[in-house]
Amino acid sequence: DGLLKAQKELAIEFDYVEPIYPEEYEKSLMEFAETEEYQLIIAIGPEQENDVKAVSERFPNQKFTLIDSKLEANNVSSIYTRWEEQAFLNGVISGILSKKEYEVSGFMPKAGIILGMEVPHLREGAIGFEAGFKYVNPEGEVMSAVVNDFKNPLKARETALLMYSKGVKYIQHLAG
Repeated sequence: DGLLKAQKELAIEFDYVEPIYPEEYEKSLMEFAETEEYQLIIAIGPEQENDVKAVSERFPNQKFTLIDSKLEANNVSSIYTRWEEQAFLNGVISGILSKKEYEVSGFMPKAGIILGMEVPHLREGAIGFEAGFKYVNPEGEVMSAVVNDFKNPLKARETALLMYSKGVKYIQHLAG
């Protein structure tokens, strides 16, 4: 939606593709880079990090932006959420709510966090969430799981239901 708004309001031109399968990422990036006509090529998601790195090395004069991942290269800028800070605050909120529930029910407070993939910045988010939860509720327990897929809501749902069956009442997801 942001690109469409910029196209309308700022008169920018853009082309885009939405690769479905990981093996298509590098090919799509290469197709844009080989034309040498784009001021910027944008890729989204940590799963494209290796492909952006490979293509950016082959085209050092092409500018790339990688969203939701940290990649350091002269021609690549990274835009990412500081998940550890956001998740810390969510952990605090979960801790407060579960502590109140504990005072009423007597059940040990539990929270959970579900990651889409095991990648460093999401793991930092999980650490932040647990730190926030335990800041308020040091005796509480935080369960963590990785679904290894950003595009499988059924697997994420099953993971959440499993956590819920084990007494988890508050779940943070960093899973897409």
